[in-house]
Amino acid sequence: MKKNVILASFQRPFKERVDGKPVFSHHSFYLMALNWIKTHALSDSEIDSNFDLSIAAFDMDDSNELILKMIWEKRPTILSLSCYVWNIQRNLDLCRRLKLVLPDVKIILGGPEVCDYEFIFKRNPFIDMIVKGEGEETFKQILRSLQDNNRNIKGIAGLCISDNGSIIENESRPPLDLADLPSPYTKEFIDELSGLILYGTSRGCSSRCKYCSWCYSPRRYFPIEQVESELKNILSNKNIKCIWFSDSEIDLRDERTKQILKYIRDNNKYNTKMVAFFNFLGVDEESLRLCKDANFNEFPIIGLQSSKQKTLDIAGRKWFKIKELEKSLPLVRKYFPSVYLDLIHGLPGDSYYDFKQTLRWCLMNGIRNINFHRLMLTPGTEFSRNSKKYGFTFDKDVPHFSYSSDTYSYCDIVKMGTLADNFTVLMSVLKPEDYEFFKSNKIDLLETMEKIHESFPDWEDYFSRLCEFGIENIKSEVIELMKTYFRNVVKSDKLYGEILKLLAVRIKEREEKKKEVDVRRKEEATEGKDQEVVETTFNSEQKEMLRSYANEIIKPLKITGRFAGNWHLDGILVDSGIVFIFKWKSVSFRIKLVKRDDMMPRLSYTKNFNLFYIEEGEIEKIPEKERSRLLKTFIELATKNDIKNIII
Repeated sequence: MKKNVILASFQRPFKERVDGKPVFSHHSFYLMALNWIKTHALSDSEIDSNFDLSIAAFDMDDSNELILKMIWEKRPTILSLSCYVWNIQRNLDLCRRLKLVLPDVKIILGGPEVCDYEFIFKRNPFIDMIVKGEGEETFKQILRSLQDNNRNIKGIAGLCISDNGSIIENESRPPLDLADLPSPYTKEFIDELSGLILYGTSRGCSSRCKYCSWCYSPRRYFPIEQVESELKNILSNKNIKCIWFSDSEIDLRDERTKQILKYIRDNNKYNTKMVAFFNFLGVDEESLRLCKDANFNEFPIIGLQSSKQKTLDIAGRKWFKIKELEKSLPLVRKYFPSVYLDLIHGLPGDSYYDFKQTLRWCLMNGIRNINFHRLMLTPGTEFSRNSKKYGFTFDKDVPHFSYSSDTYSYCDIVKMGTLADNFTVLMSVLKPEDYEFFKSNKIDLLETMEKIHESFPDWEDYFSRLCEFGIENIKSEVIELMKTYFRNVVKSDKLYGEILKLLAVRIKEREEKKKEVDVRRKEEATEGKDQEVVETTFNSEQKEMLRSYANEIIKPLKITGRFAGNWHLDGILVDSGIVFIFKWKSVSFRIKLVKRDDMMPRLSYTKNFNLFYIEEGEIEKIPEKERSRLLKTFIELATKNDIKNIII
């Protein structure tokens, strides 16, 4: 009888927009590392004969007790989990519980979050083994050893073992030759893919950024013939709408890159969207034209991190020259006007003043789209391993935030975060060229961003916070706050009038953009409605289950009498889905749940359902803030109370 082995990872929602519509990740998106491991292991006939390897995707919304029961029912010999910063705590909690019910199961962890194996073993004695680095060959050797009664397991390269309280670290495994790895991207596998998928043409990174776990993994490439063959099959699948390239970055000056871009351009018959991280330093016009013609991201991301060259040098980015980027940016923006920059606040060498100057550099170079990141000292990175050298105070637990260094204090970190938020808020209204307008009138826009929140105690009510990683849903009312602020600080009525004229132009542009978004959302909701009416019907038993689910969602009403704010529930209909009819004053607002389909446009989704609202009647009379409040509350409850085994 074959031994049961489960390779698993928790998943979280991920999406891209293609032609203005959301496209959601295929269930294999977070499982590709495990697919590589499984494919390599089963290439060994002895392993194939003695082990049954399965890959499991755990939903982050499922409880660990539910997942535990699913694993227990399979009675695995091995459970192996991929560990990342966003799932490590769930993994460890699940493993602790699993050892209570299956004490003989071997638990193996891998991934970037377990690079500090001593820290993991000491705090989690229920973990048996940790794989360091690439896992394909190491995992194959583990299975061979287990089949041979654990013989030679202490000699497997790339493996760390917890042995009765002692920690055994075997020698590191050399980087794999990618040409020797059997690929999981077979024609049969590719034909089953849809939506957003993950694909890579290389592994490792040629850069040596000290904040990145890739800093010790050399850059290697899959054979170009293999890449072109797999891309041919991927581009022939019309159900694949977007390819996210997992390469650390793609150097547009490289001839191999140009060959791949040309291949995609010439074979992209369904106009599949491409997303990748590019190195735009020293880029030429031919490469940018190839990117555009191959349908690569219309919003390219450049990893700037800081505009202070000394800070970049300390971070291991001496190769990244600010002056070279300044020369490349005008050409990049010619082909990709909406460039995004990644910035990290909290890098050693940077102070609060330096962070402020980086934002000034962005505005002076025409950039307002910024992804802000607070420095995390993740396990295995140079900064984490040698934190004392840079004077770091940081948390070894996720998310590994830095709190101070030799060049900044925690007070500076707080101020950087506030400035990043305020930059995002103000630049959702203004444009980079407005910086020069304010400068010419002796108003420092960066100082405005530093201070504006102090004038409004309810400032943070005008946007939503994305956990600890940025903000979204900035309300249009911030424009009135900006007007009030400038009225208070600008003495000249003439200058204040010019500022109002500028804001009026930006308001008009914002309203036109909002109309485009509203039209797109209405089209998405209409498409979703048409699809579910045609394809979805429920029998009486299923309708009863749906009514039960609907009642779970509205339980809070039985206590408070209200749903959220001034909203009241007016009724529930069950036909081809569940329709919740809410009323705000006398205006109706309908939220509909239909059978989940990841290819269908939607506002949000749960395990079993797609969710969208129906625009009808006098919905425009309901304030946007009120609609957002209802939708946020409803989505939280719908997700929390979804029925695991409902058959729809």
